[in-house]
Amino acid sequence: MSKKGKAMRQFIDKIPDSKLEGGFGRGTVHNDFKNFRLDNQGLTTAKNGEVQKYNLQMQVNYSPIMTSLEAMAPDTVAAVLVPVYPPTFSAAQIKDMLMADLIRRKH
Repeated sequence: MSKKGKAMRQFIDKIPDSKLEGGFGRGTVHNDFKNFRLDNQGLTTAKNGEVQKYNLQMQVNYSPIMTSLEAMAPDTVAAVLVPVYPPTFSAAQIKDMLMADLIRRKH
């Protein structure tokens, strides 16, 4: 696994569970102030009976400490849609979905 991939996975692992439970305000959910942040990009539009979902995106910070990430800023490296109601996903499940999206995107 590359250093970048390892750093991405460590960021996800270190997100406090409390920040992933109970809903999300608009903007940054968690920031390590080094390389990455998890942002709520807003809500999806409820269509065809589906519920609205939070659009959570893990992004590379501008001027990251890990210089090999600079070219990726402010790209999204992982994303997940989390239903607003009912709150069906635990913090562990959200982290698992972010990890799965990292793998899908080949990070």
